[in-house]
Amino acid sequence: MPAPPKLALAVRLPGMAARNLLALLPVLAPVLAIALAAATAHAETAPPTPRPPVAARPRTGAISAEIASLRNDRGTIFCSLYNSEDGFPMDGGKAFRRAETKPRGGRASCTFPDLPAGTYAIGLLHDENDNGKMDTNFVGLPKEGYGASNDAKSTFGPPKFKDAKVELPRGGVLSLKINVRYLL
Repeated sequence: MPAPPKLALAVRLPGMAARNLLALLPVLAPVLAIALAAATAHAETAPPTPRPPVAARPRTGAISAEIASLRNDRGTIFCSLYNSEDGFPMDGGKAFRRAETKPRGGRASCTFPDLPAGTYAIGLLHDENDNGKMDTNFVGLPKEGYGASNDAKSTFGPPKFKDAKVELPRGGVLSLKINVRYLL
């Protein structure tokens, strides 16, 4: 079986062009070799920086709560974000995050940015007299407004975490509406 033809022999150029190309070959060969060597050396010394896969990149989300049904614009709204039922909603010291805001026009809002995916619940207090606590009457009923995510109701005690919980997906943004309740 005959050997395959070499590339130079496979290219058919008119007589004069072929002689000119062959005459330039000794000059072009070293230039092409240097360019190829430089490209190879650069590729070996500067490998591309590996990027982590998309699934491995951290992505956080946010939860914002629009607070409505405030009976006045006095005091401060204290919002507590819990990631477990431990302390919900009464022990702000056990909250995952806390925020506070001033009411305006019977409304307010609290935002919790940079949250990992998970299960959360918001408890809030409208501290009308700014004393930093929920005021109660002699029987223990709250004199100030309170609320929870999902508008979770309270029956003979504070709302339950299971009724107030919401799921924040990875990189998700939740917008909740919480209506404040006043018993007295």
